[in-house]
Amino acid sequence: MSNNPYLLKQSLLAASVSVALAGMAFSSTAYAAAAEEEELEEVLVTGSRIVRKDFDSNSPIVTVDAEDFETQTGLNVESYLNQLPEYNPASSPTTSQGDVQITPINSVGIASISLRGFGANRSLVLVNGKRPTPINALMVTDVNGVPSALIQRVETITGGASAVYGADAVAGVTNFILRDNFEGFEVDTQIGQTVEGDGDERRLSAVLGANFADGRGNVTLGVERYSRKAVFQEQHDFYKDYWANPYSGGTFGLQGINGYACNLNCPPNTTIDGLFANRPAGTNVFTPLAVNANNRAYNFNSDGTVWVAGSQGGLSKYTGPRDNGEYFTQVTLDGSIPPGDKSFNNLKWYNTKAFASAPQERYSFFASGNFDLSDTINVYARGTFAESKTETILFGTSVVGGWETTIPYNPATDSPVNPDLDYTNRDIAAAVRANPAAYPNPNFIGTGKAGARFPVPAELAILLNSRPTKNGVWQPN
Repeated sequence: MSNNPYLLKQSLLAASVSVALAGMAFSSTAYAAAAEEEELEEVLVTGSRIVRKDFDSNSPIVTVDAEDFETQTGLNVESYLNQLPEYNPASSPTTSQGDVQITPINSVGIASISLRGFGANRSLVLVNGKRPTPINALMVTDVNGVPSALIQRVETITGGASAVYGADAVAGVTNFILRDNFEGFEVDTQIGQTVEGDGDERRLSAVLGANFADGRGNVTLGVERYSRKAVFQEQHDFYKDYWANPYSGGTFGLQGINGYACNLNCPPNTTIDGLFANRPAGTNVFTPLAVNANNRAYNFNSDGTVWVAGSQGGLSKYTGPRDNGEYFTQVTLDGSIPPGDKSFNNLKWYNTKAFASAPQERYSFFASGNFDLSDTINVYARGTFAESKTETILFGTSVVGGWETTIPYNPATDSPVNPDLDYTNRDIAAAVRANPAAYPNPNFIGTGKAGARFPVPAELAILLNSRPTKNGVWQPN
C-alpha cells in the first residue's frame, strides 16, 4: 500500500463520486417505479368544462360553495347569486311582482338568472352539467326547482360560452353541482326577516341518503318547504323618501284620476287658451309648446272641472289631494319659455300599495340515484317536483292602450251649456267657463233624469263643443 497522500486523496474522491452516482441512479429508478405504480383514479367533467376550478380554465370561472349560501341573509338561491357582480336580477321576488302578463321571456312567479344583464334567455342554467326542464318557450330555467338542500357548489362561466353550449349561453353558464353521494340524514332550517321586521322568510329541508353495494351506488331523497311573506313599499323609508323627493319621477301615469284622452278631432288651441284664461301670467297650458294638439290628455277634478298634468298653468286648476300619500309635488323644467329652462310644480303619483318583495309559498321533492356498473360505466336517475305559488298587486287598469272605449256625445242633450256658441273663440270659451249658468242649454238632460244618455260637465262640454266634429265620440282616460 502506498503512503503517498496525493494518491490517497484521489482514491477517496473517486470513491465519493462513485457513491453519489450510485445514489442518483437508485433514486431515479425508485421514482420511475413509483410513478409506474400510480394510477389515475378519476376524471370528473362538469358542465363548466372543468373539475373546478377558478384558476385553471380558459374561461373565467367563479365558484360558490354550499357554505356561502348558508351564511347569506336571503334564503333563495337567486338572492345570493344576485349579490355577485356578474349577475343582474332577472325575475326575482323584487322584480316580478308587478306583471301578470306571460311573455316568452317573462313567467310570473319564477326566479331566473341573468348574467351581465343579457337576459334570462341568454344565460344558460345547468344542473350537474345537464339542461333542466325549461319554464317557458325561450328555454328559461326557474331556479326555484333546483333543490337548494342538495347544492354542493355553483360554478359560473362568466365570459360567455356560446361556442360550446349554443346561443343561450352568450352571457355565460351557471352550473348547479348537486351532492350525488350523500350518506346520512340532515335537517336544515333557516329563518330571517328585514330590518323593518317584515318579509319573514322560513325554509325547512330534510335530506336522507344511503350508499349500497360497497359504495358503488347511492340513493338520496329530500323534501323542502319555503315561505316568504309580503313586503310593502310604503312600510320602508327607502321608498317613502324617494317618493317625497320633488326631483324624482313618479309611477307611470296618474292612476285614480279620470280624464279625456284626445286622439284626433281635438279642441283647438284657442279654446284651450280660453278655458285656462285664469292661469298664472307667463305660463303655458301645455309644455313644451310643441306638444301635438291631436295627442293631448285633459284630467278631471272631482267636481268635473278640467286640469292638465305637466302644465305650468293647468296645474293651478288642480284641486285634488297632494298629501304625500299617493300624490306628490314634482319639480319640472320647461325649456320652451325664453330665456331658458324654468321650473314649475307638476303632479306625480306613486303606487304606494306595491310590493317591495312578493310573497311566496314553495314545496319541492327531489330524489336521485346512481350506480357504478363498472369502473367506466355509471347509471343515474334524478327526479324533481316543485310547486311555487306567488301573488302580485297591480295598480289600476286603464281604458287606453289597447283596452280603450269611446262614449257617444250629442251636444243637443248631453251639453249643459249652449252648444250653438262658437267655442273656438277664446273669449267665448273663457266667458262660459267663468259663468256656465249664464249660458244654459234648455234641452240638456242631466244624470238621473228621464231620457238622459251621456251628459258631461260644463268644462268638458266646452272642449267637446269646440271640436271640428262636435257630435263625435270621445275617449275617457
